[in-house]
Amino acid sequence: MYFYDENETISVDLIRFRPELPVKIIDYSFLAIMEWAKEKGYQRFNMGMAPLANVGLSKFSFLSEKIAAQIFLHGHFIYHFQGLRKFKEKYTDIWEPKYLAYRKKSSLPIIMAQITLLISRSRP
Repeated sequence: MYFYDENETISVDLIRFRPELPVKIIDYSFLAIMEWAKEKGYQRFNMGMAPLANVGLSKFSFLSEKIAAQIFLHGHFIYHFQGLRKFKEKYTDIWEPKYLAYRKKSSLPIIMAQITLLISRSRP
């Protein structure tokens, strides 16, 4: 868990699960942490990001951003972007934009693929 802004907000950084466990165990864990945080006086629970959720939707989007949008829509074999967003929407309707800065000569789809592979790796 991460604590910041003078202990007003609490957040869970990364959750991994095992397929053999009950599906609702993550919901239970979030609710238990939220209840604990409320008892400790925290005002907010930050659900974190939903990567690529709104990338490439503008008519002014660059080609690389439109490709990233397609990764969000169809990249579930790499990472469950839509599932993560849907899960987090059960607990919040407040979303703050976050931005990724990258070099102009870099490839956004390759950068996003690298980030996705990094965060989706299994941990021992």
